[in-house]
Amino acid sequence: MVFTTIPGEPEMSEFRSWCDAQGKETAVPEDHVDSGWPDVVVVPGLAFTSAGDRLGQGGGWYDRFLSKIRPSCTTIGVGFDQQIVEALLTEAHDVVLDFVVTDGGMVSAR
Repeated sequence: MVFTTIPGEPEMSEFRSWCDAQGKETAVPEDHVDSGWPDVVVVPGLAFTSAGDRLGQGGGWYDRFLSKIRPSCTTIGVGFDQQIVEALLTEAHDVVLDFVVTDGGMVSAR
């Protein structure tokens, strides 16, 4: 899944083109997702840790979606270097990401 960007967020069109070239399926979030699950889900966040923890906007939409996807689906948080913090308070329902990608590079969280 690739989120639709708004002004000030990292542009995802190059990443979507890469996914297409690699034969990876991508989708844009909707209220309902069909059973044809994507191979990769890219999620935004306010903050991330190198361990894959993510702070969202508090609505729980991505955590609910991520808790339903198949385990083989790769999850990637995307943001800026300034959004990487040492630790976040997490709760039982928070889904840990596989990777975090920023303008400074990529961290494998798992």
